Amino acid sequence: MAKIGHVFGTLSAVVAGAVLFRLTRYEVAEDSMEPSLSEGDWVIGLKRPKGIRRGDVVVFEHPRTEGFDLVKRVAAAPRGRIHGRTMSEREMWVESDNPVEGTVDSRILGPIPLELLRARVLVRYKPLPPVTIPVTRPG
Repeated sequence: MAKIGHVFGTLSAVVAGAVLFRLTRYEVAEDSMEPSLSEGDWVIGLKRPKGIRRGDVVVFEHPRTEGFDLVKRVAAAPRGRIHGRTMSEREMWVESDNPVEGTVDSRILGPIPLELLRARVLVRYKPLPPVTIPVTRPG
């Protein structure tokens, strides 16, 4: 019974966190961020983060495909420098952890406007496998 109470307590904390702290969930759909994130992983992110830093993993809307989100690592935050270029206070430079698998990042897209930033990733987790309950028939 204590286990059930723990599960409900954890679930309550997650729901409260989602409401109070603007948490959101995303599914990773490809391997461009391996080994940090793999296809099938889920991440929880903080929507509308107050600031981002070099090294943060972020979710942003693809600048050329409305409604399509990407997850990448910040290589240069606003006002940072990368590849001889200085970012303005309104843009970031993002790169894949695994460029062989994912080349759709700032090396192709250029600087990403901060207005396209959706969330800063806080936690990665694997989804639980489906639970099957055996059904017995009277007889």
